[in-house]
Amino acid sequence: MLVSAFVLADTGEELLNRAYRLEQTGRDLPPVLIHDLHRLAETSGVDVLLEDHYSLWLEWLEVAPYRLGNSQLFNEPLIAGTSANIRQVYHVGTDILTAGGFIVAKHWRYPVSFQTTNSTLPNFIRVSTNNPDVEIGALTMVRTGIFGGLDNKLDLPFFPLRKGELKSGDEVIIEYQNLQLPSLASDNFTLPLFFRTDTGNAFFLAPVEPLQIHAGRVEKLDVQGPGRLNPGETFTAYVHLKDRYDNPAQGRAPALEVLVDGIFHSRLPSGDSNFHEIRGLVFESSGVHGIQVKSSGGGLSGRSNPLLVEYNNEKVFWVDTHPQNSLGEGETTPDNSTNFDLSITSVHDHYLTPTRWDLIDPPKAVLWGSDFRRGGNQLLVSEELPKSVGSQGELVRRVSPEDTFAIALAEIPADDRLLNNQVTRLVELIAGTSHFEWYANRLLSKGYRLGFSASSHSHLLPVGKPVNAALTAVLSDAEEFWLEALSNGRTYVTTGNRLLLDVTVNDAGPGQRTVSSSRRIIKGRVTGTAPIHTVELIKNGDIIDEVNYASDDKSDTVKISFHSDSKPLHDQRDLPRNGREWIGFLQAREAGIISADAPGFRRPARQALILNPNIDNRLDFITWTRGNSSSFMVEFEGRNKDLVFELNLREGREDIDVTPILRPSSKIPGSRQMISMYDLRQGRIIRALSVDGYEDQISFELVDPDSEVDVGFEFTDETGGREGDYYYVRISQLDDHVAWSSPVFVGGFDHP
Repeated sequence: MLVSAFVLADTGEELLNRAYRLEQTGRDLPPVLIHDLHRLAETSGVDVLLEDHYSLWLEWLEVAPYRLGNSQLFNEPLIAGTSANIRQVYHVGTDILTAGGFIVAKHWRYPVSFQTTNSTLPNFIRVSTNNPDVEIGALTMVRTGIFGGLDNKLDLPFFPLRKGELKSGDEVIIEYQNLQLPSLASDNFTLPLFFRTDTGNAFFLAPVEPLQIHAGRVEKLDVQGPGRLNPGETFTAYVHLKDRYDNPAQGRAPALEVLVDGIFHSRLPSGDSNFHEIRGLVFESSGVHGIQVKSSGGGLSGRSNPLLVEYNNEKVFWVDTHPQNSLGEGETTPDNSTNFDLSITSVHDHYLTPTRWDLIDPPKAVLWGSDFRRGGNQLLVSEELPKSVGSQGELVRRVSPEDTFAIALAEIPADDRLLNNQVTRLVELIAGTSHFEWYANRLLSKGYRLGFSASSHSHLLPVGKPVNAALTAVLSDAEEFWLEALSNGRTYVTTGNRLLLDVTVNDAGPGQRTVSSSRRIIKGRVTGTAPIHTVELIKNGDIIDEVNYASDDKSDTVKISFHSDSKPLHDQRDLPRNGREWIGFLQAREAGIISADAPGFRRPARQALILNPNIDNRLDFITWTRGNSSSFMVEFEGRNKDLVFELNLREGREDIDVTPILRPSSKIPGSRQMISMYDLRQGRIIRALSVDGYEDQISFELVDPDSEVDVGFEFTDETGGREGDYYYVRISQLDDHVAWSSPVFVGGFDHP
């Protein structure tokens, strides 16, 4: 017999401890419950009714799990990126009274909008029951959290009981019609169902078995090898076969030919495997080498990252510093293992229990997160579970630099006034496809000695999977463990492609200090994956020198780039600015367009370039930026000195992923730019567009699309300096991939 929930009522902290003890007995607690209990523990005593609700939920999980009901799912095989019909039958476990009802929810990362009005349109939801005395309506209800809008409010379908009561054993049928499936293959795709028993606002999560979303057939392949090798060193290269969304492909794959430096090497057999190893490879001569793998007809083809062969004890490890563990996000993390040599698995502290921490393979991390007013977000990489704390100030006091190092995160910026220079060792420059170089320079300008990191993880709704988004390269020699090299800032970061980058300042490398001098010599080499556009030298956050390898005033190819800042308005302590779309067209009247290419467009749902079939010499485009640049290239016919083309942008609005305090999402005015080829031959043209306190930019430049891929560079700074100056370089390729070296520091000293 159940005891009254009011008798069992505990404080939020006591409820959380009850959940910890219950999980240790082997009970599976849903992450959303752990999250809510963490939040409740921070505000104990504020909402007694909620404490009663969660006390009852824990009691049911412990002694009467049948009260939560159970579900069956009926579905056809689910393929990533397609549409499907799914039928769920929920068996009621406890009486649900009139005005009680159900919320059909989704994970916040699942970018669809459910609807209940038109069964012929995508993502239609219908709820019915086998109980003839019950009538179910259809409304909407706002939810936040992982099964809602995360930090934002999201309207989800709510199905209240308008008449009658559901009894234990009754069936509730949820039908999903024309459901647009995620583009990520997963073994744990969830369609959560919440129910309430009466008119209250407290909901229980019904047990629902996860679904499996399969990858599609082979449509592309990746070839990966170690970035740096010694002459005569034997190595293995890896071939990953993927579907159109970069999931490890399923189904039969053709036989493949392996070419090493353009010469046939071996053949990989056909079959059902989506992974091959090419063993026993070796290069005897120094230089940059490459491997190509292709099908016999050439329909499938892929090239490796550049393989630099030279005598060097330093190795490059590609690391994902911020993948979210499935226990912490309520779903299985997509399999990005094909993109990384190593990774640090993280769990948000609000989804974490000691039991779950023990289940994670090391190295592991806690995402310590709060509202940016209370300290923002940091990633704590630790062997021991850091004790949950309520404020950044308390966190800084409790964390030991011997046991933990931290990465300051920019999406919800960690408060620069409260960081600990002994603990916070890195700053995340890229999250997903958003760039936050301004935040790195904010911290560096305050005197923090930090290296750069980048992660494929982002809290933006993914409209399609970013291809190879954000990589951290860790530079480690034979005597240095890669995690130590990472914590010491011996890194560089890229937007996804595996560029090779070497940089020194007076012979000191990234993450290191060199003695102060009035003459600073910055040397380096970049081996790109596409033609190099620019190498920029940055000192204390400002560009002080630049080499442009692609600019060519005799070319007929124009590169058009769009840029928007992600810095908060007036550089205040606030959430970053949202991203923005660029939608418009380019048209030339005096000359034809020979070709158009957008090698940097890697997100089909948000980026596209097409020749308009109905209007001569017109290109229609859409792209997106947030702290980064996005571009396309157009080659015009002839050498018409009088050629003028126009670029038109339509009105729009910034995204609404986050809500800064000082400036909400703003409207974007339309514009029309007229550009003459004569003016372009005098040099790059930059047009600034005012957008409610910001100046977004469009740049136009004549470029050589076949510029150098492997370049050495050298800068000399004799302008004088001071103790604590820092330098880094930013590399831009013509395909919009970018790399940043971690800073090298001049003079100064570190904390003991």
